[in-house]
Amino acid sequence: MNAGAIVITFNLRDFRNAEVSLGLRVMTPVELVVKLAGNGGEA
Repeated sequence: MNAGAIVITFNLRDFRNAEVSLGLRVMTPVELVVKLAGNGGEA
C-alpha cells in the first residue's frame, strides 16, 4: 500500500483507527466525487 495514497471506502468504521494511528487519509466514494467535481479533477 502506498503510504501517501488516500483510501477510498464505504467502510469508514474499519479504517478510523488506521487513519488516526498511521495518518492515512480516508474518504468515501461520494466525498471523492465531490472533491473531483469541485476542483477540476485534482485530488
